[in-house]
Amino acid sequence: MPGAMVRPRLLAPLAALVLAGATPTLAAAVQLTVNSTADVADATPGNGVCATGAGACTLRAAVGEANALSGADTVVLPAGTYPLGSTLTLSSLLTLVGPAGARSTVIDGTAPNDVLLLGSAGVTVRGVTVTGGGTGIRVGANDVTVDQVAVRGNALTSAGAAAGAGIALTGTANLLLTRSAVTGNTATSTGLQAQGAGIWVPSGGVLTAIATTIAGNTASAPASTAFGGGVLVLAGGQATLRHVTLAANTANAGGSGIGGNVYVQGAVTVEDSVIAGGQASSGYAANMVLTDVATVKLMWSSKATAPASQNVGAQMGELARVGVEAARGAGFF
Repeated sequence: MPGAMVRPRLLAPLAALVLAGATPTLAAAVQLTVNSTADVADATPGNGVCATGAGACTLRAAVGEANALSGADTVVLPAGTYPLGSTLTLSSLLTLVGPAGARSTVIDGTAPNDVLLLGSAGVTVRGVTVTGGGTGIRVGANDVTVDQVAVRGNALTSAGAAAGAGIALTGTANLLLTRSAVTGNTATSTGLQAQGAGIWVPSGGVLTAIATTIAGNTASAPASTAFGGGVLVLAGGQATLRHVTLAANTANAGGSGIGGNVYVQGAVTVEDSVIAGGQASSGYAANMVLTDVATVKLMWSSKATAPASQNVGAQMGELARVGVEAARGAGFF
């Protein structure tokens, strides 16, 4: 048959291609186990070996090596405390895991730096404590997972706006936060607003928190306004809180403190969660005048201020007392 001679000519080149290895293959995943608590970079990123110039595998070296590889790599962090002098960026598809758990495995940053920057889709951090930074974890990518992590004791201070001391999402980042605790973080602005000390979700950001505690975080703005001590979700942001405890978070301000536990402008869904014990405090001022009733002539004016407090009645009483004392001192009675 005429067509019988065509088939071998087509199959032979294909066979040669297969034998020559022309078929695409996936990059092999690499597991890198840290064996030093020093903060030193990898000597030769991308060679598949975690080693500083001294031959140790540090946390920074392991992450740097994994960032340079193309596979879905894993960095294993044994129990211990790992100090970081600058932000550690996870910029490839990798999992950072502490098998001994968050109580025994501590990543200790240096404020005002972020401790961890999760900058690639598919990054997972599991079983560690993140502490000591300005912001504990900054999320800058989609499909990021933080699981069984304690984010605590981070302190962000700024003359401008201070947003997100525990966890801060940026842009359209998407974070799944599970079985974790975000506690004892503080965001302080000395000049402008303080927002979302525990977790800050911007316009376009998406947070899903499941079986997580967000407690004891404080947003503080002595000269301005503080919003959302525990969680803040800006307009255009989204958050789902499922089996979450939001408790004893605080918004303190010299102006207005709003939303001790949570402040919401965006879309938030709360399911089977506890929200309790949040506190917000505000400072007030009063302008006082004495006017001659007959002539409507202004005789005297003064301004009084009261320190920020959660007790509005006590503040009003203090303003009245200060006003009366000022009028008495001016000789009106």
